Amino acid sequence: MSVISVIETLPGFRPLTPHFGAEITGFDIQAPITPGIAAALLAAYRRYQVLVLRGQAMDPATQQRFGEIFGRSEIREHNKVKPVDGYSSHVSNVLADGVFGRGELRLHMDQLFYPEPLAALMLYAIEVPTEGGDTVFCDTSQVIAAMPPSLRAELLPLRARTGRHYDAATAAAYNVSIAEETMVVSEHPLIWVEPETGREALWIGRKQLTRSIVGMAEDAAAPLLAEVRRRIETSEALYRHHWQPHDLVLWNNRTLQHARTPFDESQPRTLRRTALMAA
Repeated sequence: MSVISVIETLPGFRPLTPHFGAEITGFDIQAPITPGIAAALLAAYRRYQVLVLRGQAMDPATQQRFGEIFGRSEIREHNKVKPVDGYSSHVSNVLADGVFGRGELRLHMDQLFYPEPLAALMLYAIEVPTEGGDTVFCDTSQVIAAMPPSLRAELLPLRARTGRHYDAATAAAYNVSIAEETMVVSEHPLIWVEPETGREALWIGRKQLTRSIVGMAEDAAAPLLAEVRRRIETSEALYRHHWQPHDLVLWNNRTLQHARTPFDESQPRTLRRTALMAA
């Protein structure tokens, strides 16, 4: 049986876009997950990069156990208020331990400033506004595929530096620490290759985080980085998720960039976040 036919045995399975993203509507996360189902879920994740499971009722422990199919859960955010359970946190504009809960967020990958960025992220919708606050995903492998071959060839040997450089206002808005020991910088290839699939991805952060290219003068690196960001931000390789309560969304943080659309911050928005490292 092919990988695709195994994936399609998942209940209520349907692709969300021609190239990436899939929805599974008939899955009960509370039911026992057999090795065969786990293998199909993992294959679907690797093939489609975003999995959307609707109508799930779960506590933090259930969410964490489900995440272990795809990687090892770990909290590396420097939250001002520590999570109660030790393995999940909240993206929230109303909870005391909520982080990154306010405002619009442009396309980015999480924790690219570490030597090993997060492999995957999972959000579970507890409370969401009636409009806005959508999560938008961009498949950076398709951004690379749409580049002129000469630009891809120029990027292939390059490594960029990304650092955790939050100013006081940003840290206050995001409810995270900016203590000196939290400021880290790492170097990564601009075009990274996923070992499990061979899929290429763009590893570049926002302007204030990815500031330089190793061995390249600033006046040459800045326009090149800006051009890569422009291609990501204008790409049509997108899936936009409009949240409903009890949605669970898992995505590949190493190949996709994600963003948040504006929303009315007088309305509560709380999603439980599980961060996953490579297994």
